[in-house]
Parts: sequence; C-alpha cells; structure tokens
Amino acid sequence: MCLLGLLSLVACSGGRDRVDVDAAPRVEAGADAGAEDAGGAGEDATLASDAGVPPIAFRADGTAMTIEGAEGVSCVFFADITDVHASAGVWIGQAAGEVFRRRIDSAGEPLFEFQAIIAGEVTLTPSGTAIEARLVGDQTGAMPFWSELEVLHGEESAPFTYGGTWTCAPILPDDGPEGDSALSAPGTWTIVPAA
Repeated sequence: MCLLGLLSLVACSGGRDRVDVDAAPRVEAGADAGAEDAGGAGEDATLASDAGVPPIAFRADGTAMTIEGAEGVSCVFFADITDVHASAGVWIGQAAGEVFRRRIDSAGEPLFEFQAIIAGEVTLTPSGTAIEARLVGDQTGAMPFWSELEVLHGEESAPFTYGGTWTCAPILPDDGPEGDSALSAPGTWTIVPAA
C-alpha cells in the first residue's frame, strides 16, 4: 500500500466483470488454494458470503469524533476499492482514497489538520459473517494513527456489506499546542458495494 502526500491517483477496474461464484471453486478463508490467482473468474476462489455474485468494486468509509473540554478530534477516511477478485479465500482489490485527522475546538472549528492519500492493494478476508479489512498495508513501527488503521475488524450486516468500529489515534502525539491532539476518537466504518 502506498501512502502518498498530496498527489492524486486514479484507480481503474481493468475491465474485469464480476466473479462467477457458481463457476469458482470453494475455498474457505485462511485455506491455502495452492495456486496463484490467474485472473479468470472460474479460477478464483469463492468468498465466505453465499449471497451470489460479489461486486467488483466497494466503497470504504469511516468516521470518528470526540470532544473533551475545549477541544476534540474529528477523523474521516474513504477509499474506492476496485478490481476486486478472490484468491485463496481472500478478496483482493486496488484502493484509492484519503484520510483526514483534525484537531477541533468545542464548536467544531479546525485547529490542526493532517491529510494523506492512500492507494494500493487491499485485502478483505471473510470468515463466516466476520471480515478483516487491510486498507493501508503493513504499518509496523508507524505512528498510532496508522497502526489503528492497519487492520479493521467487522461483521457482515447484509450481503457484501460490512462494518465495524475503529479508533482514530494521534498522528503526531508530541506535536505541541499548535499541532495534533493527544486524544483518540472512537468511530465506525463500512465497506459496501459501490453504486
């Protein structure tokens, strides 16, 4: 996963249609398929949901907010996930989106803002009704903000519709009074089929 400063990125689906669930072999999450994804619908693994043909694109959104005393934190992330296909029980796609963290005053006015573009390969690992989403790649040794976003856990609430909770942690916890807040904000996230 690439974390880009203030560059723009366009991700495309590469012309792939939908994965044909009936034609694909059944592989449970975590199982080893024993072969690389060859890109054809009949050669891809099916997904944990038995709801039918999965979409090739999803939209991920997350929000978090907290106010404590005279200030608070507001966070947002979003990503378009395209070219989704299954391989060895894991959904793999390409994401392009952004994340924001703002320190705000009690009226909601911004005092500090961090923004980054996120892009690259993402994985969704279904297991029954649960899902593990990895939208920002390996964040070992990163600031708390990125570590909290590394793995999102949630549940399936409808066919191919997932959601859960996350914590928006500080990006620059020692940034001083003009920078980020030390507050963490509780939030929720969803991954739904793209319209």
